[in-house]
Amino acid sequence: DIDVTCTNGSSATIALGAGLNAIPASRRATDGTNFLAYTLRQPDNTTLWGDGVDYGNTLAITGTGATASYTVNLEADPSAAQAATYTDTVVITVDF
Repeated sequence: DIDVTCTNGSSATIALGAGLNAIPASRRATDGTNFLAYTLRQPDNTTLWGDGVDYGNTLAITGTGATASYTVNLEADPSAAQAATYTDTVVITVDF
């Protein structure tokens, strides 16, 4: 989850970067040798989550003054990868 606290009534957007192993139109996690393509989806589990340019839309939020949690849903097809532990680093940007 991503936890964000914004002033009551303020508008913000949450963007997710491409990750360290991305190629055009595909985020990828790696085990150091192999890659596993994946997507990140917004809390509705339908909308792709990205930076508004690549990999999906930003998430628009309105602050309440309290901390709000936003679930990041990951979807991958493990049948297309070697059995291993795959990792990636995605930058989260909150613009307000």
